[in-house]
Amino acid sequence: MKSSKIFKLVFLIAVLSAVVFSQVGKDVIPTPEDMANNCENNIKIMAGIEQFSDSNKTMIIISYLGKGESLKLKGRRLHNAKAFVTQPQYSRRDKKLVITAEGASSAGKGYLDFFIGGILEYRILFPKNADFVLSGCHHDSVADYCSTAYENLFYPCLGRKR
Repeated sequence: MKSSKIFKLVFLIAVLSAVVFSQVGKDVIPTPEDMANNCENNIKIMAGIEQFSDSNKTMIIISYLGKGESLKLKGRRLHNAKAFVTQPQYSRRDKKLVITAEGASSAGKGYLDFFIGGILEYRILFPKNADFVLSGCHHDSVADYCSTAYENLFYPCLGRKR
């Protein structure tokens, strides 16, 4: 039973890899790097992805580390992206329609790819070792930043002791 699930996952990753290489350069909207580490712009980008994509189609988010980036960033970026697109105030998408995966490291910048209905639609690039900040845009200190339940759904607040 468990090996069947592993086989399905490996098959899905192989298919997605083929889709990535067939779609690069076609209808891909690369996000300028300077937009990737600013809270307000990150929220605007993610809200746009949700607004302009079909919420009835499966969304697959794949995280790629850039050269020399910390391994923890893959999971943190994926978590924040999925947490955002599954929050009712931003999304109509069922949580079951959001799949996350970790891709291989890239030779350049780290990035997130968003596939909607099997087509690569969006790419968000990140400066080296940058978190994907999606909450707490208007706070002056980290203590204030992590003060609400909503903000604690996202890294860097998630799992932090209050």
